[in-house]
Amino acid sequence: MKLPVRDVDEATARLQNEELGGRSVVVTGASGFIGRWLVETGHALGLDVFVLTRKPPIFEVPVRVIEGDYHALASRGPARCDLFIHGATATSDELAKDPKLVQETIDGTRIALDYAARAGVQRFLYLSSGAVYGKQQARVSEDAEVQPHTPYAETKIASEELCRDRVIARLFAFIGPHLPLDRNFAAGNFLHNALERKPIEVKGDGTALRSFLYAGDLAVWLWTLLVRGAAGRPYNVGSETAVSIAELAQGAAQLTDPPLDVAIRGIANPGVAPEWYVPSTQRARQELGLAEWTDWREALRRTYEWHRGES
Repeated sequence: MKLPVRDVDEATARLQNEELGGRSVVVTGASGFIGRWLVETGHALGLDVFVLTRKPPIFEVPVRVIEGDYHALASRGPARCDLFIHGATATSDELAKDPKLVQETIDGTRIALDYAARAGVQRFLYLSSGAVYGKQQARVSEDAEVQPHTPYAETKIASEELCRDRVIARLFAFIGPHLPLDRNFAAGNFLHNALERKPIEVKGDGTALRSFLYAGDLAVWLWTLLVRGAAGRPYNVGSETAVSIAELAQGAAQLTDPPLDVAIRGIANPGVAPEWYVPSTQRARQELGLAEWTDWREALRRTYEWHRGES
């Protein structure tokens, strides 16, 4: 199902001065949530979009498919290319279960960089993660120490080191069409219950703080970083608005008429500070003029309506 026309139009309007039209871009990880937004907005911006994928999904817009793993770039990728967004990675669960995937994923980043050098890629954006900071108890800036505390964080940190002279985006949490509803994402799980008209259950105490940038805003941030981000240092990408898991559950419950019941199973301990996963995005805001245009409640509503075929 295609993205809402309104969202694509808003994104392209905000990117009209970036001179992306007519350029070519390779996107890895294009079949995922974020990748699909990049593919559809890239097409709307007039880019010639190439996607690297093992199993080509059905895209809603014309793309050029490079079928295979990273090694296919050498034989099937375009001989010359202007831009590259590297978003492909194994999931945290996959990396935890299979240690070999850590090195394979890091090697994939190295292969992507080698291809980019041969193809004359002018701008390369690596999609890292806010998970590199480890556990947080406040908004975290890019100056915070990174911690290889999990195989996933280890993989991202090692790939960042390979991309140290490229643009790096550390992604936090997002909501929008194509967000998986059947994985370990609170927003997706709560939306799934709202769509099914089922009560929402929070297994913890609901105090953990997250923030959620709308995927339409995210697309603008990533294209802008690709074109104008400073190489050699990372940018946090996300919303600065802290939302508790309990608030998120209540927000999803209010999408239906009548509202759903919400049950919070855990009991908060007043002596324990809540865990945060919220970025400071001052660097991107000040240097690139980026903003959070869509608040989290509107993001929930738009995602809910898209799944219901109402947008």
